[in-house]
Amino acid sequence: MQLPGTDYTIAGMVASQCGIPLFAPFEGNASASMSSFFPQNICLGDILKNSGYENYFVQGANLRFAGKDVFPEITRV
Repeated sequence: MQLPGTDYTIAGMVASQCGIPLFAPFEGNASASMSSFFPQNICLGDILKNSGYENYFVQGANLRFAGKDVFPEITRV
């Protein structure tokens, strides 16, 4: 079951990594206007990195798709 704020690419990533839905001022994956998503929040990647883990994000699609390149959990890995 998809909940509001979790039903498109970047929103699903934010929800799964930070535990909060993404309600943003754009529709769907049109997130090019955003410079970052919740940079002040502590998410799973932050916890792992602070615990000494090396985090890697591997995927086939371009990071610019759906604003994934501005999601701090990806850019801080």
